[in-house]
Amino acid sequence: MHSKVKRILTYVGYCIISTLFVFATGFNGERVENQQELTNAFPMETGFPLNFAELRYPRIDPPLPWNYGGNCCSLFITSQTNFWLSVIIVFIFLIVITEIVIRLIKKFSPN
Repeated sequence: MHSKVKRILTYVGYCIISTLFVFATGFNGERVENQQELTNAFPMETGFPLNFAELRYPRIDPPLPWNYGGNCCSLFITSQTNFWLSVIIVFIFLIVITEIVIRLIKKFSPN
């Protein structure tokens, strides 16, 4: 019983971590090297592993080259479906990695 509760709490933690991680990737932008790139840079699609957001309306006009990201732009979620699919992908990845590590530890631990 104790093992099941621990596993459920671990999965809940992974779900929270996955959601926060995916949301944070929405703020990752791109490096703009020159004025020509800047004219076509916005809206900037972001998100990992699937694009689910756009960075729009930069509030600054810095010297180029510049890394545009969430600190200078407004974030708009363009696809709730892609957002939640991204969360599911990251969640499943975390579960698979955890299970592999646990099995390897059990296999190679001296007991």
